[in-house]
Amino acid sequence: MRVARKCGFRASPRASCFFIGYLSLIASLVAIGFHVVIVFIVTSGFQCDVSKESLRAVQWKWLDPVVGLINLGNHGFYPFPLSFHYYNNIPIDYMPITENQPACYPGMLHLQIIDILYFLVNAVWLKFVLAFVGAVHKKDPEPIRMFLVMSTVKLAVQLLDLSFQSSFGNTVVLTSFKIADICIATLYLVLIKKYITYLRIEMARKDVDQPPSYIECLINGP
Repeated sequence: MRVARKCGFRASPRASCFFIGYLSLIASLVAIGFHVVIVFIVTSGFQCDVSKESLRAVQWKWLDPVVGLINLGNHGFYPFPLSFHYYNNIPIDYMPITENQPACYPGMLHLQIIDILYFLVNAVWLKFVLAFVGAVHKKDPEPIRMFLVMSTVKLAVQLLDLSFQSSFGNTVVLTSFKIADICIATLYLVLIKKYITYLRIEMARKDVDQPPSYIECLINGP
């Protein structure tokens, strides 16, 4: 039982899951927030088509490293290896779009399908993260187990991406980032699995130690 009470960095299983949960929560909010801000800028408030001028306005070299480090090991549902690669490092001058003064009209038709999909996936993942954090507070193993399953699926997708990636554009730094991301994510899965086991042992112990109810006493009595 002593082994079950401690895992990873000599922290309790619950403390480890709190760390993972809140780190994932911060990463999800940051990813969603930056994504919405970037799409808002390049579409001039969701009102205009993308132009070369609007794309140049979001060429922030610091963005990818910051978001990548925040998401390292605890997210994964974003374009690999980093979040906004398709908006950065683009040969804008050669893109078949207008330089400035793009077509503007009301509605959300300016949004690309890929942006909508990224937002929906991040929103669904945020829901699982919130459920995970709440379950750690309530010591409820079932939502934690669901988060473990989804994180395992996420890790499998990352492994497939690493296995079938093309050599084009993948430097040693990017490949090392992916490997580090997978290793840290695997460590988090181990810590979460240990906490689920710990909770189930505690729940089983409470069931054994709980005295019989009044009706059970009447039924089993002399």
